[in-house]
Amino acid sequence: MEPRSVDAIIRLLLRRFERSTEPRILAWEQWDWPEGTATNLEAAGLIERADNEVALACDGCEYRCWVEPQVEMVRERPTLLHYCTERDDISYVECDADQLRTWRLRWRGVAENLARGLVGTGVVELVPGRVWSLGEFSKGEVLFAWGLHRGVPRPLAERAELAGVLLTPYCRPLPRAEIQIAVHPIVDHVTLDDGTLRLSPWLMRQVVGEAGRQPRPYRLPEKAGWEQLIVRVVDDESVILAGGDGAERRSYIELGMVDRRRRSPSPTQAWTLLLLFARNGGELGWGDAEAAGWIKGQMTHLRRHLRETTGLRGNPFRDYRSERRWKARFILTDCRS
Repeated sequence: MEPRSVDAIIRLLLRRFERSTEPRILAWEQWDWPEGTATNLEAAGLIERADNEVALACDGCEYRCWVEPQVEMVRERPTLLHYCTERDDISYVECDADQLRTWRLRWRGVAENLARGLVGTGVVELVPGRVWSLGEFSKGEVLFAWGLHRGVPRPLAERAELAGVLLTPYCRPLPRAEIQIAVHPIVDHVTLDDGTLRLSPWLMRQVVGEAGRQPRPYRLPEKAGWEQLIVRVVDDESVILAGGDGAERRSYIELGMVDRRRRSPSPTQAWTLLLLFARNGGELGWGDAEAAGWIKGQMTHLRRHLRETTGLRGNPFRDYRSERRWKARFILTDCRS
């Protein structure tokens, strides 16, 4: 099984400890963590050492007994040992002391890390262990004040169909007005970037009311055409754009191909169509097995997104009538394994 990504681990911890009364992360729970993850999360201030366990799963044989090893002096150094009672050919088993180590999630550390990524200020703990103020920033005539709430009251969470940790920014016109509360779950929208928690661009646009903003254009040379554009699909959620002043990686969210009708960001059919073209070498026709009735309608949306992203005019696909197939005028490749 592939190790979990660091972002997936952070999301798992936030979900688990939002309400849990069990404060510790045990060593055996880290079996699918990439090497060094606990150290990196500790350096970022997101977790901290907790009291050690007294028992562990012995790996001296196939029985994996749950044992309480004792510290003994071996060759003048303290060693953690357990006497195996399951197999006659094994006597003492040396145990790994790291398997007794435990961690806990630092909620204040989560708040401080989010504040650093959002506004670069410190935090104020309003309710111990529950609510933190993360600072303020202004945009135009609106002041945004960020807060992190852990453990939203269950009636509110159930009524709003919310779960997990919630970022609850309130906004009010300057200088004074009635505060309006907006609640946004962040668990599915947080990533760790160079030791700092970042919120997804999609969620940030939702929070500050810019969901309809045009995607940031990819700059091609002044006289370039569609033939100079290179699009490489690297996974199901992102592509690499090339042909201009360097290559840039963009997600479907950054390309504007996100379905905003859903509670969490999901790709549109136009994005699905782009992936389909890539898998078929940049062309598609009605005779292909993947072709369906929705394709023709989505071609209009895909053309629009490509024009908005590149600033190029004209049709990014060759005329269907000439070859009875849609063929990309730009270089489109599928690099997914």
